[in-house]
Amino acid sequence: MKKPWKSERAAGWHDPDAVSISPALRAELIGILRHRPRSKWPPEQVERFVAACNSAVNNVLLFDDDSSPGVARDALQDVVKKAQDLLKALAALSESAADAVECTYQELVHATAPAVLLSDRCRAAPRGRLVVRRGARSRLDVAWDTVDDLHQVAGLCAGRFDGFVSQGNKVSVTRAKRLIWFVAHAHYAITGALPPRSKESWFPVFMEKLAECESLRLKTDVRLACGAALVCKVVSEMDPTHC
Repeated sequence: MKKPWKSERAAGWHDPDAVSISPALRAELIGILRHRPRSKWPPEQVERFVAACNSAVNNVLLFDDDSSPGVARDALQDVVKKAQDLLKALAALSESAADAVECTYQELVHATAPAVLLSDRCRAAPRGRLVVRRGARSRLDVAWDTVDDLHQVAGLCAGRFDGFVSQGNKVSVTRAKRLIWFVAHAHYAITGALPPRSKESWFPVFMEKLAECESLRLKTDVRLACGAALVCKVVSEMDPTHC
């Protein structure tokens, strides 16, 4: 089956040097963090969190498209189910069937005119001798690990997209939810706890200020959607296991 995307279209982290938060906005965000009640963060932790907020803005822009988060979530859940079904099918292979798969892989890699053209990545793997010991599972091991990883990653992503779904699928609300989620995730990664979910806490004020970032306003005014009610709702619905 032909891939539905180009091989060079690989997802990756944003450019860490890309600056989306202006110096003026950055100073305001640091001011909010330094005046938080109860606990004070050391300067290096403040810098780390603000850098993570810049990354959050970049992530919102990087993963922004016209597709509905609900559609993406449902598609990922379908991948989870079918990956699990494939793992069950692989586990049900008999010894002779597994040996046949392994031998056929090697046969196709070595053949000058193979009946089935394998992927470039598969054909580029070390060939060795055309000998397969009974019980050897090099190809099936790789297939199993790849599908099992996909099963787990797709499940994690589906849970994350579930938090981005907005009523009516309004673009501004969807982007605001993504921004809040990424920043709350950064807070969890740095402190081991989700940010406060109270409307009277510092976090809604911080998010409303971050949403003023010019990079976000060029696309849709996320600031209008990123109010205290939405901020608290997203944080209260977050599952730390999906962080």
